[in-house]
Amino acid sequence: MFTKRLAITAAVIGAFAVSTAAVAADGETRTLTNNAFHEYASSICDFNAFTCLVSFPPTTYATTLVKAVSCDIHVSFGSTLGFTFGPQASYETFYIPGSVFLAGSDLEVTSNAPTYQFLNKGDTPVVIATVQNGNFTSGGTLSCTIAGEHS
Repeated sequence: MFTKRLAITAAVIGAFAVSTAAVAADGETRTLTNNAFHEYASSICDFNAFTCLVSFPPTTYATTLVKAVSCDIHVSFGSTLGFTFGPQASYETFYIPGSVFLAGSDLEVTSNAPTYQFLNKGDTPVVIATVQNGNFTSGGTLSCTIAGEHS
């Protein structure tokens, strides 16, 4: 009989703990989804440089969740290009996959990747494009958009 009461008590306490956690998580989600944002930034890339950086304005909210990053740039034919994204003052960047299209005599490289990068108030989000075995086209512009939610 004692074992049966103990099992029932444990089940009730467990159900209460699970429902409390679900309410807290739901409240946080609701706060973030009510505050959607997107930012656009661009930078003209130096023809002779190996990297090109786009810097977004520093975040002004306690927590910012970047859920998507999209970019576009032109490079010379035969180039290899990679994108990374993260806060400028940190090494917490990650690779963003890209797609390549033939655009006349050069290549257009685009990226539209889902991300889950949390940023703190004051962080400056940046996208860095790195080219190898080629260069950015003359006057090439790195154009990027970030989108997500903030608290």
